[in-house]
Amino acid sequence: MNMKVLHTADWHLGQRLMNRHRQGEQQLALDWLLETIRREEIDVLVVAGDIFDTPNPPNYAEQLYFDFLKKLIQTDCRHVILIGGNHDAPSKLNAPRELLKVFNIHVLGAITGDLNDQIVELNNQNGVLEGVVVLVPFLRDRDLIYAEAGEGSVEQSSRLKKAIAGHFEALADLTTKYPADIPIIATGHLFATDAVTSGKQDNIYVGNIENIDAGQFPNNFDYVALGHIHRAQSVGGKVHVRYSGSLIPVSFSEINDVKSVTIIEFTKGNFMEHQKLPIPTFRYLMQMKGTYDEIIIQINQRLKGRNYDLKPWVEIEIDQKEIHSLLDSELRQYVADAGGEVLRIKVNRAESSLVLQQAGSVSLQDIDDLAVFEQRCRQWGLSEKELLEVKEDYLALKDWMQHQFD
Repeated sequence: MNMKVLHTADWHLGQRLMNRHRQGEQQLALDWLLETIRREEIDVLVVAGDIFDTPNPPNYAEQLYFDFLKKLIQTDCRHVILIGGNHDAPSKLNAPRELLKVFNIHVLGAITGDLNDQIVELNNQNGVLEGVVVLVPFLRDRDLIYAEAGEGSVEQSSRLKKAIAGHFEALADLTTKYPADIPIIATGHLFATDAVTSGKQDNIYVGNIENIDAGQFPNNFDYVALGHIHRAQSVGGKVHVRYSGSLIPVSFSEINDVKSVTIIEFTKGNFMEHQKLPIPTFRYLMQMKGTYDEIIIQINQRLKGRNYDLKPWVEIEIDQKEIHSLLDSELRQYVADAGGEVLRIKVNRAESSLVLQQAGSVSLQDIDDLAVFEQRCRQWGLSEKELLEVKEDYLALKDWMQHQFD
């Protein structure tokens, strides 16, 4: 008995990049995904978290989501698994949960306290068990009791990692009752040790500390489908522990990544092979760096006379000793005439850097709040050990504030 599984994650529907919505390219990406499921005859779709970009996504993002699911149930894909990520609001994902279950679409926005709710049995058309999926959405601090009174942040982080590993172990114990030829697929939305990010990403737990080693996933998991890290990769030398990566580049730091989905095939319960299937680029994000003359050459080479389905977005970093008032408008117009759109211009001078936006102000996306916090702490005379502890507290508070209304 064969079973084909497609693993994807980090759709971030509703995301805006420097105040531009991405509805068009996200629609094209979902259309491609749907056609891939049909063409590859996928039996199980696993989406490992961060379906939406914010807890309260725009209406069009929810429409993209439900339209995709509506079209998906008309395919031969028999099962759909969706877990919540750190960007998702559990209540919003869970709201249609019972209705979607009728169509073999299994959603878990957050853990419930009952481990059995995290085990989904997959039956084929004849009602015969063909697989088991362990659903582990993003685990918030309130989901895991790991801290003890009087502990510092470093000790709490160590306990947190043990609590996460223990949660997977407890779930694995529930799957030991199944026959050896039934594949066990685990999901997770977290930061695994040795995973490589493309650039700055939101910290999933305090301090951006790895939450679990690849070797800590129980041995009876035949495949571990992970989300949160946007670069597709296996982790810790374990071929069966993988991030699928994001569906599209969510920032300019990801433009060199090859976006992909992972297809896994099981034969008689055994992990047979995995395949990375590249995702087409629907909108190009371009970085151009150099002097003014070098930037102009790059614009001509990469934009002028080329036909793109969606207008490319451009980030310019220019080396310029003197800044004249028309520099911003000149570059934007030149790119527009060549068929692109400038999202940001950063001017590098010997003594400072200046970020020019449409309104001439600094973008919040260019400000690293953690770096500012660390700099202020050092100015106040904190040692590196003291800085580590207060940094963990700062990030814990930031995480709590971000998710308290989920």
